[in-house]
Amino acid sequence: MSTNVEFLRGIFQDIPSDARVVVCGFEGDPTDPPQYAWAVKPVPPATMKGTRDIGPRALFAEDWNNYTAVSSFTKADTGDGKGPRFRRRKNQFAALHAVMVDDIGTGPGAKLDMNRLVLPPTALVETSPDNFQGWLRLCPPVTDRGQAERLIMAMIHDGFQAALDPGMAGVTRVGRLPLGVNGKRKYKGWNVRLASFAPSICYSAEEIIEAFGLDLDAVRVSSRRSRRHVSIEATDDPYLRVLSELKMVQGQPEKYEGTLRVAIACPWIEEHSDRADTGAAYFVGGGFRCHHAHGEELTFRDVKDWLRAECGIDTAALDRKVQRTRDRAILAKLRGG
Repeated sequence: MSTNVEFLRGIFQDIPSDARVVVCGFEGDPTDPPQYAWAVKPVPPATMKGTRDIGPRALFAEDWNNYTAVSSFTKADTGDGKGPRFRRRKNQFAALHAVMVDDIGTGPGAKLDMNRLVLPPTALVETSPDNFQGWLRLCPPVTDRGQAERLIMAMIHDGFQAALDPGMAGVTRVGRLPLGVNGKRKYKGWNVRLASFAPSICYSAEEIIEAFGLDLDAVRVSSRRSRRHVSIEATDDPYLRVLSELKMVQGQPEKYEGTLRVAIACPWIEEHSDRADTGAAYFVGGGFRCHHAHGEELTFRDVKDWLRAECGIDTAALDRKVQRTRDRAILAKLRGG
């Protein structure tokens, strides 16, 4: 039986009936992953129950970087014509099953001393030499997304998660499965291993909050509304850089209703009256509006589709950069920066 299957069965013991555990895996260096590397696959319920030991290739590839999310997710229609599917997205969150403390130990990549892990872990996964991820299984799982996000952000706020890893600050964060490799070049295909595993060890959210002395009220800035409205600088926006390289930017950023907007050439100028090259704007952080007749139907999603189809731009990579930039802004706000 796969070590990864055993690990998943131990961590995810109370999965909502309409939800799935999701995993992903790929070869190579995770700092320079192949396109769609982080696209997840749902683990079949039969695999989780032990009635059939089958599942996505990511569960079994010993020479891959293999990951699972800390949460389970529901199926939803993505609007791309491919029908409903399970994805690692906040709006498809079902339950937070574990708190994962990253980069603990004495290795070169470690950021926290092992004594900061004040509770015996359900699992301890060595992800690089003397560098561990500690998993604390939640019983029961947290099904309220706002509470789950505040719990994770409180760990960061109070120093139990590294602020240098803001892209992982949320219910969609992933941790390494114990069977696989760390494909980062500096580790030269180092084999990840399961250092300890006790599936019976679990904690309520309240027990974790008390043990780590967390203050969830201090991180209410991380609520869905606050996170969505955390602004980023125009100079940090990768989409704005791409639009500039495409010679589409027509002016300087200006403040508009609490955000920044920039006049741009509309990708669909042929549909404008007299082909007037005015009236379109990009909103820093991801947004689009055109005041011409077609503008009510077009969104930033359409702009991204156009960038992929007409310009060959990897918008998934740009989305990850935007999220990392936004998360850094959130962490700075949490720490009073």
